[in-house]
Amino acid sequence: MAVHQCSIIVNDKMQELNPHGTPKFPCGCYETYVDDSVTCQVTWHWHEELELILIHQGEARITAGQGNYVLKAGEGIFINSNVLHSGHGTSSDHCVLHSFVFHPTLLTGSMDTIFMEKYMQPLISCTELPSCVLKPGTPWQRQVLESIEKAYEITRSEAYGY
Repeated sequence: MAVHQCSIIVNDKMQELNPHGTPKFPCGCYETYVDDSVTCQVTWHWHEELELILIHQGEARITAGQGNYVLKAGEGIFINSNVLHSGHGTSSDHCVLHSFVFHPTLLTGSMDTIFMEKYMQPLISCTELPSCVLKPGTPWQRQVLESIEKAYEITRSEAYGY
């Protein structure tokens, strides 16, 4: 199964221990159901991977770093590497999140490329950018949100070469 249910296991420092993808394809795709109960939420955690979340249905409160955001269906968020974050629904109605958690090497190829040095390392080490909310009213953000949903649908279908 290419799309997984989110289940977070953390160590005593709240670092997530679950692997996301494989060494050959370091990306995990998740569908997560949250509501306002304690038993149905994304618990506090952090990981070295980057994360893109799209609110597919309902409304969620996402906390990332010092930011606390209420996001509705069609909105999303980018969470940078090593940022403590959590999420839960804002009502007893289930909220559905589609997310991708991926290692920077998915984009750079390896840790020692010029792409990592010039582009990715400045991003993942930037403490001024723990997260970035994505709203469909801004053209470039709408493109990102549409790409997240398209990638999710391709992964869910498991068509050849997904």
